[in-house]
Amino acid sequence: TPNPKPQTPNPKPQTPEVNKLPSNFRSQICIYTLLISLGEEMSTGTVFITLTKGCFSPGRQVDGTISLNLRQAFPGANEIHLNIRGLEETKTIERRERTVYYTENGEQKSRTETYYVTHHGSNAFFNHTFTVHRFNTTFMPAGQYSFPVSFVLQNGLPSTFNQDFYRNGNCYGRVNYTMTVTIKSETNSRQFPTISCTKPFIVNQELVLNSGIQKHETEKEIVSCCCLNKGKAKITTYFEKSDYV
Repeated sequence: TPNPKPQTPNPKPQTPEVNKLPSNFRSQICIYTLLISLGEEMSTGTVFITLTKGCFSPGRQVDGTISLNLRQAFPGANEIHLNIRGLEETKTIERRERTVYYTENGEQKSRTETYYVTHHGSNAFFNHTFTVHRFNTTFMPAGQYSFPVSFVLQNGLPSTFNQDFYRNGNCYGRVNYTMTVTIKSETNSRQFPTISCTKPFIVNQELVLNSGIQKHETEKEIVSCCCLNKGKAKITTYFEKSDYV
């Protein structure tokens, strides 16, 4: 008696999941992958800023590192610039009234209308740019670079501040600091776009130690009509501490 044939046929190979997708969706995936690869090829390079910490005080030193990765030579640029900027911005909404005159049934009348005026303010109170590194060539060679940066914040800078409030509408007051590194081609900016990176950082006033209760006295002669002595006046003031933040 011949050997019986197996009852269960050999299983067919499984089709990959991607082949089960609709053809138009697979085309979209291919196009998307192609665009990503083209973007990577067209990009000249990238630059990043890292800081030793995220918060600094006025009068203190800021330390960090600029990391540059050039996939190809960057012609027309041989300097790396760093800008440190402090910007204050405000938005307030003012409520105003005006009188409107009109005629109704031949009679002159007036009414009071309320309207609102939006005010925007912007001031770069701290703005300084300096050169981090200068190459000895008219271009930047391809490669990976690391540049340490260090600078001291001037005294008296205001602390970072962001406050939203509602007064006749949505308003705000802001104080923010940023570091921006820029590499720009002076000869071929269309083919080689500017490489830049902006890093925000926080500025906070240092903690002020309490020096105790402060007492001040002032005594003055009171004189009227240039010659009449009215006696003395003495004022004594007390403050819980000598410094406030």
